[in-house]
Amino acid sequence: MKLLFQVLTLLSSLCCAPQLLAQDAGGYPNRPIHIVVPFSTGGPGDVLARVIAERLRSAWKQPVIIDYRPGAATQIGTAAVAKAAPDGYTMGIVTMAHVTNPSWFEGQLPYDAIRDLRGVTQIVDLHIAILATPKLEANNLAELIALSKKKPGEITFATVPGTGGHLAGEFLNTLTGASLRFVPYKGAQDVKNDLIPGRIDLSFDPLTAADMQLVQAKRLKVLALAGSGRSKLAPDYPLASETVPSFVASGMMGLVVPKATPTDIVQRIYRELNKAMQSGDLREAIMQLFMEPKLSSPEEFDALIASETSKWTGVVRKIRAGSPDASRK
Repeated sequence: MKLLFQVLTLLSSLCCAPQLLAQDAGGYPNRPIHIVVPFSTGGPGDVLARVIAERLRSAWKQPVIIDYRPGAATQIGTAAVAKAAPDGYTMGIVTMAHVTNPSWFEGQLPYDAIRDLRGVTQIVDLHIAILATPKLEANNLAELIALSKKKPGEITFATVPGTGGHLAGEFLNTLTGASLRFVPYKGAQDVKNDLIPGRIDLSFDPLTAADMQLVQAKRLKVLALAGSGRSKLAPDYPLASETVPSFVASGMMGLVVPKATPTDIVQRIYRELNKAMQSGDLREAIMQLFMEPKLSSPEEFDALIASETSKWTGVVRKIRAGSPDASRK
């Protein structure tokens, strides 16, 4: 009789479990949410996270905390998200580094980008800009390539290791025979602080509103944009592919959560951001940051991450084969 009672109790609890889980998910969110930014303050990832945090805070009436975890080519921040409780209260900003790190750091990542994380949504498309200090003699991409060949290893470019900007700079070296020397930095703002006075020569990073202000003030100059098409926000800037036809490297930013996060919670986050985007509220805020809005479903973002990871694996292998500097971590 005692055994029968225990079995019935266990069956009852199992039957009720889905209902209890549904009730828990239905109450989301009921406490503070953390958005992990894998960069230091001041860069585009930080700015985008602040915009998202404000929209979610306003909609859900819960604190949304920005958690900065810079370093190791975004691995530190992304690992924190992958290892967090899968309850929707920790999400992370990812950039192009998310799809290039698996090949840059093959077998060394403290997480698996596909198995340990799932996409919530892509939020923006980014145009990687080749920005230069005004002190640099080159004023366009053709002049830059020629100058780097004249002064091999002397022209420096800086960005966070493993990011789309790092990939773009090394890819340009491989395609053209240029010899730009990579200098690793922890965050975009640190790069700008050294680029403006000419302590470094170039950066390959997403073009932002802050960059445009510096360009207009003649404290920086744009040599080219590396996207597949002209920017809707800066159509007058030439594409790098107009000089080097095979050179295309565009960026993206989006949100991910731990893999086991319930689908209804993932959908709830996505729906809230989609609502803000459709109303024009989020879209306008993103465009003011000089980013191009592009919201995708969780399924679409997962598919993009998988396809881009596969694509850039081949590119990184070519870069490593053709450039000793490309293997730097």
